[in-house]
Amino acid sequence: MRDYYEILMVHEKAIPEVIDRVYRVLARRYHPDVHPPEEKREAERLMTELNLAYQALSDPAQRAEYDRQRRMGIPAGVAATDATVEML
Repeated sequence: MRDYYEILMVHEKAIPEVIDRVYRVLARRYHPDVHPPEEKREAERLMTELNLAYQALSDPAQRAEYDRQRRMGIPAGVAATDATVEML
């Protein structure tokens, strides 16, 4: 999974207002309804990534947990307990 900051194209120290604004712009750009049928599947994939990234980075508690896991090198979407077991 790609880095959530990369997906939203924001710096890791971006304030919540910037994350909200960038998400709205990208959601309009990548929404499947604005793409022709042949590009709809890719747009849906991009929107899914965008929504996951926004969900994690817009909530302060989830963002703190994501940042902690990111520093430890744990991929996004992997529970900390799962990663700890794999490390042993």
